[in-house]
Amino acid sequence: MKKYYRKWLKLFLTILVAVSAYSHGDKAKETFFLESLDYAVHYEIILNASPEDIWPYILDLELWLPFKVVHVEGEKNRAGELKYITTPNQSVYLKVLNIIPFKHFSNKRGVNSDGVGPGIYGHMGLTELDGKTKLNLDVFSQVTIVPTEKDKIDVLRETYVEKYLESIEKHFLHLKNLVEIG
Repeated sequence: MKKYYRKWLKLFLTILVAVSAYSHGDKAKETFFLESLDYAVHYEIILNASPEDIWPYILDLELWLPFKVVHVEGEKNRAGELKYITTPNQSVYLKVLNIIPFKHFSNKRGVNSDGVGPGIYGHMGLTELDGKTKLNLDVFSQVTIVPTEKDKIDVLRETYVEKYLESIEKHFLHLKNLVEIG
């Protein structure tokens, strides 16, 4: 009787190993698609002005960006403020996350009308350097994309970052001109 069970057990294990190997082989050939893309961007610029001279522009995006900004709720220029921003390409809500005057401004763009949900995190930091200011911008984003093969994601990410940096540079050079020349 024991030989009978061993024979069946051996057959069962052989089939199990064969099926497992076959299924893993199929998975290696599968194409995986991603429907979201994470990316981070860093940009910095030196402005010939003090943080105090630059700060009003940080708080009022309409002064230097092609945006229409409407205050929705919360105390203006404080953490928790919710704004509705219209750009040439889209309209989104922006929630102010943290403000340290003349040093830091953090926000989350793309939240819902209650100020919650997924979005794009942005942080601007100002550092005084001998009468000048280094302005840093860090952006962390996750965007929905057309289903894309996983092995093509890095190229797509590079494209997103490149286009974002081009846009940021254009806007920050405009800010630099406004602050330095007037």
